[in-house]
Amino acid sequence: MLNYGIYTRKSDDDRSVTEKSIREQLAECERLVERNNLKVVRTWEESRSARYPNRRTGYRELIAAIEVGEVQGIVCWHVNRLVRNMEEGGKLAQLLIEGTLKEIQTPSAIYRTGDNIMPLVIEAASATQFSLDHAKAVSRGLEGSFRSGGCTNKAPQGYRNVRDPLNLKRGLIEKDPERFDVVRRAWELLLHSGCTLKHVTRTMNSSWGFRTRPTRNAGNRPLSYSGAYFMFTNPFYAGFVHRKGELVKGNHEPMVTVGEFERVQANLKRGSFVAPRVKEYAYTGLMRCAHCGQQITGEVKRLRDGRLWENYHCSDANLKCTKKGLSRERVERLIFSELAQLEVEPSLLDVAKENILRHMENSSGGTETILQSQQAELEECEKRLRRLSDMWLDGVMTDPERYRELEARELARKREITIEMERLTQEVRTSKANLSRSIMFLKSARSAIEGADSRVKKQIFKALATSYVFDGHAKTITTTVHPLLTEMVSYARSLKGLEPQKIGSGSKRKLPRAEAVFVGGDSKLGLGLIAQLHTPFEYDSTSSQQ
Repeated sequence: MLNYGIYTRKSDDDRSVTEKSIREQLAECERLVERNNLKVVRTWEESRSARYPNRRTGYRELIAAIEVGEVQGIVCWHVNRLVRNMEEGGKLAQLLIEGTLKEIQTPSAIYRTGDNIMPLVIEAASATQFSLDHAKAVSRGLEGSFRSGGCTNKAPQGYRNVRDPLNLKRGLIEKDPERFDVVRRAWELLLHSGCTLKHVTRTMNSSWGFRTRPTRNAGNRPLSYSGAYFMFTNPFYAGFVHRKGELVKGNHEPMVTVGEFERVQANLKRGSFVAPRVKEYAYTGLMRCAHCGQQITGEVKRLRDGRLWENYHCSDANLKCTKKGLSRERVERLIFSELAQLEVEPSLLDVAKENILRHMENSSGGTETILQSQQAELEECEKRLRRLSDMWLDGVMTDPERYRELEARELARKREITIEMERLTQEVRTSKANLSRSIMFLKSARSAIEGADSRVKKQIFKALATSYVFDGHAKTITTTVHPLLTEMVSYARSLKGLEPQKIGSGSKRKLPRAEAVFVGGDSKLGLGLIAQLHTPFEYDSTSSQQ
């Protein structure tokens, strides 16, 4: 009497479906064993793909048991559960031919030594071909999803994979409600605080209690340093999806702008983050010394009457400058005087906003022309890639190194155009937001300072000016107010006495120089305003009110 082994396999990664399928296979095999009164010595259950040879531990154990004579027959649901590649299919057929394997029984067929081997070979070849066809279909589906902006990989931290409720076969990417805001705060920390990547990672894990998204085999752990580096260099967070060297605009909601993403990449490559301080003073990191250019630092001293006195002076790391400084109250008073000079009647700011918005709408044609030109260039890149692929497939090009070199060059150009198009699109989309934020700053910054904590004040002062030059000898601070704010104030004041409705697109009155920033001009002046002027101010002032 032969000794049989039962083998069941399912390649689906969904555990619930896998276990159900294996149970059903096992039930069929047990009914077959009972009906034919077979002796089963061992059962193998496996959840692995059989497309590639020598990757299934259970199948290798089955073949080893057959070769040593422990098992002479196999019971399985179908031959394609045993093999889906010709290497393992050929070996299985050879064992049956040699008589080492006496018999394979399935609910629909029996294959024995000495019988016609063609049915088994045909079944194995059909299973292999099905696997190849299925792989091509899956690849086509992934390529189509990628081209339309879908993510074909596991969602990074802060996002999660979900199924489309209207089509369960279609995957979607949505914000992870438990982690999206935490990851966004980490980006803010890298962008605005000058922290190192390791410090940000420790803050996420220790202070904020961040844990990675749980998965079937891992997850729910603190974020590793390498995981953090991968996260902050992933263009997915800027709104792109990546596959096989190509980059396209994704359908998901980006967490950061292209400008913010590139600023973080530059900082990571440069490695010039400022180390975090043990004690954070209110206005350190804002000012530089007028004599040596070093940063201004703070210190606290206890006076004889017991009061604490906070003083600011040159850090004087080279011991060639002065330690003479200003008290915190004097620093605030000098900076407040600059802020007071920006006060404008709110009605004039509203009129200025209307004029600039109207001018933006009239100027949008140039941006559309640039985008159309870039789109045409992107299509040309895609055509060149298709022609290159056709030349390789047709045998016109036979040098693999030359092919890879040309393909890499075209893919790099395509990525460059894609990013530039998204950058321009974001500039157009955020220009109006920049305008609104500058108006909001001018209207509310003064009142927001009253009663605010030091952190909020520092953020407001960072938005106010591009530089603060501290002179310890003269007891002065020279402030360079942000040009966007000065031009806006100047333009709004020039409108005094004019009726809002009278100022249309045909007005001869000159728009502020900062208007060029609003309509996507010089990015060095104002596109960083999203991060520098409004976002920290709005976030911090809101949290302080709570």
